[in-house]
Parts: sequence; C-alpha cells; structure tokens
Amino acid sequence: MLFEAADTTAVEYQFDHVHSPEWFSEENPTPEDRLKAIEFEVATERHSHTAANYLYADGHVEVIPASQIAEWVDEDHNFARPPQ
Repeated sequence: MLFEAADTTAVEYQFDHVHSPEWFSEENPTPEDRLKAIEFEVATERHSHTAANYLYADGHVEVIPASQIAEWVDEDHNFARPPQ
C-alpha cells in the first residue's frame, strides 16, 4: 500500500517508506498513540481536509476518509498489514 506522505518532515530521498509495523506495536498502546503515529507519517486528510488516496499493490486506488482510518485504529485493525 502506498500512502500520501505527511508534511511533518522534509522531502528527502531516504524517506521512501513508513514505519507501519510500529503503528500497532507496544510503542503505541492506545488508539490515540496509534493515530498520532500514523498521522506523523501519513497525510490522512490530504484532500479537502477529510480524506486521502491509497494505492494498493494490485494497482487500484481508493479514497479513504480520515474518519475511517480513525475507526480502524479504534478497532485495532492494522489496515497497513497485507492480508494473511
């Protein structure tokens, strides 16, 4: 999955990935911590301050509202993890 990068860091060639395994780890024990970690790396409200585009490995793109990301975080659903 490809995310739209957040504006929290400068654009540099080495910033080519996010640290999604950490989002749902013990480092971020609460939904608030997880959402903060996600929003540090991903612009969840890039378009119209409500949603962002997400590119999947199969080539399709979905517009996912930031509210849906927050709901998944509350449910402890790691949306960045590939299906097992």
